[in-house]
Amino acid sequence: MGESKFSMKKYTRKEVKDIINQTILAFHNLFREILDERGSYNFHDNLLLAVCKRAMDVLDTIQYAVRKYNLNTLYPLMRLQIDSCLMLQGSLLYKDNNKFFSELTECKFQLNNYKIPDTGERMTERKLAELLEVNYPGFLNTYKYCCDVVHFTGVSFDLAIRDVKFLSFKVSDEVGNKESRYKIQLYLDDLFNINEILLVMINKCRDEFLPYKDKEE
Repeated sequence: MGESKFSMKKYTRKEVKDIINQTILAFHNLFREILDERGSYNFHDNLLLAVCKRAMDVLDTIQYAVRKYNLNTLYPLMRLQIDSCLMLQGSLLYKDNNKFFSELTECKFQLNNYKIPDTGERMTERKLAELLEVNYPGFLNTYKYCCDVVHFTGVSFDLAIRDVKFLSFKVSDEVGNKESRYKIQLYLDDLFNINEILLVMINKCRDEFLPYKDKEE
């Protein structure tokens, strides 16, 4: 976030539709690959399948919200993609993967109940986001901005109002905000970046989980 609106890439509606559809297809292909290569029931594959499925569902909904310039909904939806990245980062850090994945199916599961084995630090969302920032610059800022939208802050207020000029503002009763077209471009840059990170994380987890799958089989 924070890139100048004059230097960012501007996407046409067709480009946005094509990129999102291609990304949905990428997650779908990963889903099928993971499903087809399963040798037996295991928690590791189930986590990745669930992440792929959620990513597809989120992107499908984003397509509609983008057409309405509905930033109040778009950022929370991107936050779900970020949440999947945080979960996968946590799974890569935790040593006892069998315990981690089996407990994931329990309703009381929370990442911050786990500790990073090497440092003893709790797996808070902020800590996991900071670790992801090391390999994916910009991730932390996008995470923080999405959190500011989800938790009603000045950022949320700014997205809800229609226009701000000369210390006055107008609030629209229409769904979405067509007057914030330039903001949608900033959002799309972040969204496409987060989707790429999530795809990389899924593939990384597939490679890391192979030894555990071999043990189970």
